[in-house]
Amino acid sequence: MRTPSPESAPKRPERRRGDRPKTGDVRACPRCGVGELEFNERYRVDGQTIPAWLCDNAQCGYRDLVRAPAAESRRRARAIRAGTHRLAMRVRATTDRSKKLLESARPRAKNKTR
Repeated sequence: MRTPSPESAPKRPERRRGDRPKTGDVRACPRCGVGELEFNERYRVDGQTIPAWLCDNAQCGYRDLVRAPAAESRRRARAIRAGTHRLAMRVRATTDRSKKLLESARPRAKNKTR
């Protein structure tokens, strides 16, 4: 099976921002001030490739991951989902208690009107 050539591939509009950093872009290191941070779109962390800014000063070793590793983002998403489920359960329980309280108060209210 032949892979399509870049010319025959369908052209899609670019989703990324125009000012997004590209591999090889540099800026000053915020930690050491001596080295430069170089952007690398394919920095390897735990077997995954993640865009990152890396200091070229060997003594500094500063790195700024642009995106969280997938396992961390899944963990964070799971925690958010669990929090919303807990909130929904609390709301249901409060609604049920309120309904029961209103139902038990109705007979008393009828007796007071006589």
